[in-house]
Amino acid sequence: AIKFQLKNLLLLMPGENISDPSFGCGLKRYLFLGQNENLSPIKQVIKSQINTYLPFFDFLDIEIDLSNIEYSSLTVKIQFEISSMKISDALEVTIEL
Repeated sequence: AIKFQLKNLLLLMPGENISDPSFGCGLKRYLFLGQNENLSPIKQVIKSQINTYLPFFDFLDIEIDLSNIEYSSLTVKIQFEISSMKISDALEVTIEL
């Protein structure tokens, strides 16, 4: 359920969720960044959305891979931990055109 919620948050475009138009990272819009682009704005959007909508994580590490950008592909890997539930896991999402 946690991975589903994270994936949903990453993939939905802001405005796509009618009940909360601010919900979603909209990662598809970042597909056209160059490999040398600064990734901190993407990470900040992800962290902000997670802190707002899924604030139960004790640890988050976000990695973004643009190495396949020439093939219109972007990969986001999030390692997370929820101490109270003794959960430590990771989610990897690849977005393609």
